[in-house]
Amino acid sequence: MSSERRVEIAVTLTADDVFRASTALNWRNLVRVIMLFWLSAMLLLFWNRNAANPTRSLGPTTAAVATLAVLIAPIYIWLAYSRSRRAFRDSRVYRNPLSYTFTEKGMIVSGPTFHAESDWSNVARVQETRALLILCPPTSAMTILPKRCFPDTSALDMVRELIRAHVTGRVKLLS
Repeated sequence: MSSERRVEIAVTLTADDVFRASTALNWRNLVRVIMLFWLSAMLLLFWNRNAANPTRSLGPTTAAVATLAVLIAPIYIWLAYSRSRRAFRDSRVYRNPLSYTFTEKGMIVSGPTFHAESDWSNVARVQETRALLILCPPTSAMTILPKRCFPDTSALDMVRELIRAHVTGRVKLLS
């Protein structure tokens, strides 16, 4: 094992990167909301069929809940996409190229107007998708690292090793 493992990458984000990251982190919430609406629709349908005066058609309440269950996913995705585009447009951090350096101690981020160092203990959650590596501190912020920005797969593998060795929060890596 070398005394100092170090990986440097230059990151330029797109609005789609921000959308993909926010969608990956919030996917479970969307699934929970959809399941809640579907369960409500099924319960209302069952209740309508077993009431004292059973009907063969959907009641207005059941139809409304079923419609919401079908429409909630596209609406949620559209709202997430709009929110991520607005965040990308309004944030200088997202629009400017950033330089990341990963070491045994943590990561160093440099942009045109700032320089910050963060210890690995400040990373509470890591999630990897096919295109992104997302690091989240305990706050609502997120560090988005597109895999296309890594110089080669060995650099990405080394960052994964550093994450596995030093991050104690939730870590979901693909390999």
